[in-house]
Amino acid sequence: MPAFKDRTMSTLRENIRELYQRRSRIGRLTLTHAEYLATFAPREARQLFVDIAPYVGKPGGGTALAWLHGDEVVKFWMWRDSSKDRPAPPGLGQHYLQPDAPLEVIERINTWLDRGGNISRDYGRVVATLIKLNELCKSPSQIRFFWPSLMQICAENAMTMSLVNELQSIRPPQGLTLPAGLQRACRLTAETLATVALLDKNTPEADYGDVNIVCTEGQKYNEPDLGDYHGM
Repeated sequence: MPAFKDRTMSTLRENIRELYQRRSRIGRLTLTHAEYLATFAPREARQLFVDIAPYVGKPGGGTALAWLHGDEVVKFWMWRDSSKDRPAPPGLGQHYLQPDAPLEVIERINTWLDRGGNISRDYGRVVATLIKLNELCKSPSQIRFFWPSLMQICAENAMTMSLVNELQSIRPPQGLTLPAGLQRACRLTAETLATVALLDKNTPEADYGDVNIVCTEGQKYNEPDLGDYHGM
């Protein structure tokens, strides 16, 4: 029998989505138009894109982009912003990392990913960890023992706030240990939730830049002992 009933699990998942949306307000990576062209446009075409930018209509929609990060391919969603003072260059038909792309920009993108840029995956992992722990543990207190982050999730909503007091005192579960992959997921999700704990519920959305990048939502992932899951 699972630790939480379906109704409580549904509320906890809504709490996680609220935390995800709060974190997303400040989760974009931004580039200047010049950095965008220097990174993705061929050298011989860059000045042409700059020259015709004032004559191009305001950008609409966004562009999908694949980025190699370590041994994984991360999918980005990218959109350009235009203003009278900063006209956006036309969008590239295809985006390829150029051989002479600025190392500073490449490092900034990779550092952003290393430090939680893929918010969709991180919060998808939080949901997947909750689901897996709910399957393995016999009570909420057992989940709380392995995953103290549960307290933060419960505190996000008045309907689950009552659980915070109930889970203050816990006992080590007898005869139950978590597989290594799930232990790792508990650690990673604790880091994810610690970041959003620093944000107020009324945190305003960050300003947009010339070029705005987020990781595509809903991608599929697989991790040891956690199995398949999707980003938020």
